[in-house]
Amino acid sequence: NIAAVHIGKQNYGGIARDWVFGFTPLLDRFGLNVSRGIMDHGAHFGWLTTSTGVTALEAALQNQAGAVALVGPTGIGKTSHVYALAQRLIEGQANENLAYHQIFALNATDILSRASGAGDLEHIMLSLANEASHSGNVILFFDDAQLFFGNAAGSFDATQIFLSLAQAKTVSMILAMSPNDYQHLRANNLGFASLLAPVVLQEPPEPNIMRVLEDTATGLQYRNHILIAYEALRE
Repeated sequence: NIAAVHIGKQNYGGIARDWVFGFTPLLDRFGLNVSRGIMDHGAHFGWLTTSTGVTALEAALQNQAGAVALVGPTGIGKTSHVYALAQRLIEGQANENLAYHQIFALNATDILSRASGAGDLEHIMLSLANEASHSGNVILFFDDAQLFFGNAAGSFDATQIFLSLAQAKTVSMILAMSPNDYQHLRANNLGFASLLAPVVLQEPPEPNIMRVLEDTATGLQYRNHILIAYEALRE
């Protein structure tokens, strides 16, 4: 019993949408345009695009939250949920206010390594936010966001920078962190944490995990020209 693959021509909004999307050299330098990757190479998140976590993320962004805290333990799939949201948005499945928005995944380690002090970091962060804001349809995704809040080795306290961005609401942000890091943020920076719309991911039941695996297998089959048996997924 083999998972089947059907790949069709996908519409991603057309040339008018591309013209709206601005010139983003700094975002390209410090991050990955997840949505562009999906447009160029495809994505097969399938069931995950309509899961509780992804729909909660979309709802939080739709409600014009300045920033969303995506909270869950390591391995729960925070990054996968954001990528599934990117697929949903770029395929135009979301509300018209979010449809065809693009998600940039920014590398916290790279950003912090380029900043020699608070002034440098503030300049980089504000420049990234400015590019995203001028593009008009960009959502910034910060994986390992705890590195910006002084709660880990190699981290930096950039709370005030994020606070100003969240208050201005000129660009949407998703900050992924563990439950412990989120609680630490609330304990030490309640003013900023109160501006974050929390989306808490829970361990999914086994049938849903199988759906995610099946969708993942579909992508692996397509990219690597292989066949994956359902028995292998169950194992």
